Amino acid sequence: MALRHRTGNRFRFAVNLNFSDVICEFISSLPGVKKFRFNSLSSSLVVEFSSDLDFECWLSTSNEKLTILALTKSSFALSSLALSSSELPPLIADGTQAEIAAAISSEKFDLLPARLKLPLLALVTTTLALPLELPFFPLLLLVLLAGGRCFDRARSSLWDRRKLNVDVLDALAVVLHSIEGFLFGPALMLSMIEGGESIRDATARIAHSSTRSLKTDLETQVNIRRADISMLICIAEIEVGDIVLLFAGDQVPIDGIVLLGQSSLDVRSLTGESVPRFVEPGDDVLASSLVLEGSIEVSTTAVGQFTKAGQIAKLLEAAPVCDSRVGNYAAKVADQFVLPTLALSALSFSLFGSLSQAASLLMLDLGTGLRVSVPTSILASLNRAASNGILIRSGRALEALAEVDVIVFDKTGTLTTGDPELLHIEVLDNSYSQNDLLQLAASAEQGLKHPIAIAICNAAKSKKISLLTVSDWRCEIGRGVSASQSGRKLLVGNRRLLREEGIDPPPFSSDSSLRVATEIVIAVDSRLAGVIYLADSLRSDSKELLRLLGEKGISCHILTGDSEAVALQVGQQLGLSRSQIHAEALPDVKADVVRRLKAEGHRVAFVGDGLNDSAALAYADVAVSFCHGSDIAKETAEIILSGGNIIQLLEAYELSKFSFSIVKQNIAIVAVPNLTALVIGVLLPIPPIFAILINNGSCILAALNALRPLAHKPNITLPKPEIQDLELKQLAARLGTTSQKIVARRSRADFANWSASNDPQQYSWRYETKLKLFRVSSDF
Repeated sequence: MALRHRTGNRFRFAVNLNFSDVICEFISSLPGVKKFRFNSLSSSLVVEFSSDLDFECWLSTSNEKLTILALTKSSFALSSLALSSSELPPLIADGTQAEIAAAISSEKFDLLPARLKLPLLALVTTTLALPLELPFFPLLLLVLLAGGRCFDRARSSLWDRRKLNVDVLDALAVVLHSIEGFLFGPALMLSMIEGGESIRDATARIAHSSTRSLKTDLETQVNIRRADISMLICIAEIEVGDIVLLFAGDQVPIDGIVLLGQSSLDVRSLTGESVPRFVEPGDDVLASSLVLEGSIEVSTTAVGQFTKAGQIAKLLEAAPVCDSRVGNYAAKVADQFVLPTLALSALSFSLFGSLSQAASLLMLDLGTGLRVSVPTSILASLNRAASNGILIRSGRALEALAEVDVIVFDKTGTLTTGDPELLHIEVLDNSYSQNDLLQLAASAEQGLKHPIAIAICNAAKSKKISLLTVSDWRCEIGRGVSASQSGRKLLVGNRRLLREEGIDPPPFSSDSSLRVATEIVIAVDSRLAGVIYLADSLRSDSKELLRLLGEKGISCHILTGDSEAVALQVGQQLGLSRSQIHAEALPDVKADVVRRLKAEGHRVAFVGDGLNDSAALAYADVAVSFCHGSDIAKETAEIILSGGNIIQLLEAYELSKFSFSIVKQNIAIVAVPNLTALVIGVLLPIPPIFAILINNGSCILAALNALRPLAHKPNITLPKPEIQDLELKQLAARLGTTSQKIVARRSRADFANWSASNDPQQYSWRYETKLKLFRVSSDF
């Protein structure tokens, strides 16, 4: 659990209160605990221990027990407790722990946040004070109460961190002006400051990595056999040595070795391999794999936290946690001018002897304008991104994306489509055409749910090839199928199937692009007829994306669990060097590569969509995933691309760069008038109202400039795909849907994204009303 504070034997931990019932059960079961309570305001747990307790030993033991409890509950969500004995980072310069906890516990932004109500009340009251002849002292008390958060931040800066920052300057200006009897200025200043802080809170989200979706990746119950007795038990009750019975459609809950049976497993979630893995007695299986076909009996070798999936959870727990609000960029800039402002104010007081004049100079700080305009620019960018189908969950993510110089991509499902597609058909018997071979293969494979069978049938469907009726159909798991068609015996499968039938397989292709593809050999009446090659093809925009990123000085890497030959082939197509390609990488290796790049001084973004990518996502400076990705990848990611195009990553990058160019402009808009007036104010008297007009006028101009990201359009020019316009029925066939569904959606704003998610090449389509045709969007 993340330790926040310690006083004697009383400890305060950061926790996720959504799981308070489970935490309560856990804490109450541990030795040495005298009493505990939850603090919902600060999202914390306060625990009081026995005086003789060895806390470090207790925490080490408790971490292990908590991990086991999480697995027992089939809920890895408890990783949100952030098992770490290290203290949280120092408080940010402008917020208390309770404020940070409250901000990151909700993504909801109220139109009138609580922190803004009192300053606004003070502003309205002081504005009406003169015409209504309101008494001074109640107004003074109201203004000082409205400055409570400002004073608290100043106190925290001075006493807790021994630091003189812009909060101290603001608090001093408020107090001096209030003593002088000028209450409108402090009230307006406080309203602007707290308004900016409220906008900053709106850019917040929970930025730590949650592993709760592992619950869906591991079955809660499973069939096992003990002492020749079959039973259905919870996953938590499985022990090493148990024999687990798995059937088609089951999720593998343990790591083990196949004892009996054969099966094809979808292992993309862990290894990134796009082609299913065939297993038979003696082969290893891993938790979270999906049984596609067949049935197997597996001897358990690892359960819970000791499985590969469990190790991913532990990696996520150890991932760094960062403040999710937009970084203290504004405060860092404003802090640099605190001492000069104080010095000039003191000089003015020594020259003129006027406390009012000195207080006026204190109001000419950069903090107010920057703390309003910077988060406004970020919030405008987040809204603009959302309107383009890009979910950026925090201001910090946008800020970090603008500084990225290395982007690491997962291959399967990220740069590629993630599913096998027809690559080439080689004719070995001239009595058959390519379409004939595809027809025979699809006829034999029809009805199977295996990814390769689906790819062959989809290819035949796209070519409008009708399927033949077959009989005597038999599926050989991990090999292929055999069938009879009009008296002919068909064999459609891999080389192993042919050898078992006494047929010599054809020689391997000399084409390097086909050597890494999956071969499906077709034999008719024991004679070789042809070979169908399938491969996980690149997304339509992957190559162009990497080229454009390279032009912007960003180095791109591929990180995949697939074989080295496949990774090199894809890397070659994308124009990457050998040093930029990392193959056969399991989740822990992926995380290590990201950490190594960061240790070299790079700002790293990682783009992935699978369970096997979640650890690397957690360790990256910026984590990017897709709406079609696994639940854990989407939860870990700070940026989610909801469209079907990876080119959206470049849109997000350009938006982040534009947003922070606006930030730099706002620094000039705020700094120039305030610093000019500050220097002049040393020699000439500046009335308080004049200081207010300069300070808040520049603040308003900067805030208006900060809204420009709302109208930002990405400057991305992509080559138009060479594809003809389609009629309604043609597009329906291409997207694999009905004409009625397209008609219902074609006028909707999300039609482009929806069509891209269903298009085999991720093209976005739009409807041309005059032509009554569908055309590929220019910004596909």
